[in-house]
Amino acid sequence: MDTLLTIFGFIFGTAWRSRRFMIAFVALCTVASIGVSLAIKPMFRASTLLVPNQSSSGLTSALGDLSGLAGQFGISAGGEDPSRLFPEILRSRALAHSILNSRVTASDSTESLYLDHLGVDVEDRATQLELATKLFQEKRSRIVLNPKNSSLKIIVYDHDPVVAAAIANRMANRLDQLNQDIGRSNAREQREFIAGRRAEISTELQAQEERQKVFRETNRNYTSSPHLMLEFERISRRVRLGEEVYLTLTRELELAKIDEIKDVPVINVLDKALSPTSHHYPRRSLIVVATFLLSIVVGLFLVLAWSGRQHFRTAFRTSQDQPLEN
Repeated sequence: MDTLLTIFGFIFGTAWRSRRFMIAFVALCTVASIGVSLAIKPMFRASTLLVPNQSSSGLTSALGDLSGLAGQFGISAGGEDPSRLFPEILRSRALAHSILNSRVTASDSTESLYLDHLGVDVEDRATQLELATKLFQEKRSRIVLNPKNSSLKIIVYDHDPVVAAAIANRMANRLDQLNQDIGRSNAREQREFIAGRRAEISTELQAQEERQKVFRETNRNYTSSPHLMLEFERISRRVRLGEEVYLTLTRELELAKIDEIKDVPVINVLDKALSPTSHHYPRRSLIVVATFLLSIVVGLFLVLAWSGRQHFRTAFRTSQDQPLEN
């Protein structure tokens, strides 16, 4: 305990003797940290919260269409919940390129491509797009999926609060639009297939009905012959089967036409991104406080090192001045 008090007393005494240096050093570092924190361009954070549209009766079918959409982006859906593909689609290069090539309006009402707004200064357009895509995916956007309820948060960072909010909302809209487009495309393909199959069944049914008609005209007393009765039942069975298939395909065709034109959102926006009123980074107060504390520690180290050097030099000179004993 006495040793500890001695050490603290030595440190405090050394710092007190060099208090002018300590005050000047800490003040200089603190003022410098204030200047640096003010010089750093503020970064704003905007986010939007999405959830799958559980109220839609066609949600399962719509989400299933994401398997085809994911294939276009080079993503393997596997057997997982299709809604879990949302983050992968949002992180895809195709969606990033569509966002980068869209126009944004800044707080000062200037309009430009988001690609140019990011400030990637490269003459070659392809290289600029590549670097901007990497910047956007790694530093300017973040996708957070809640596995418990499949809710999805899109977070966008930008030096302009209006642009940050606009891009976050645009990503949500683009995700829903892409899914609806692929859903309508699949519905169109399904409608065309059903329509073609119904036409084939209609032709076959007409042929069977004509065969039934000819059979009756040719064999007016077929009821008196077991063999003819059996043949007639076979023909009639084919006609009834064709009628049932034709009616089923007709109903499916009408449903496919409805699916092709319906515009039901697959996602619901719970919290739309708004322009943030305060910046997310830098945290100036934290920078100044941390610099202040660190400068005290560094100042003490410098004072103690200088004091130790002085003591060492004094001791060395004293030993040099003492005469050597014979």
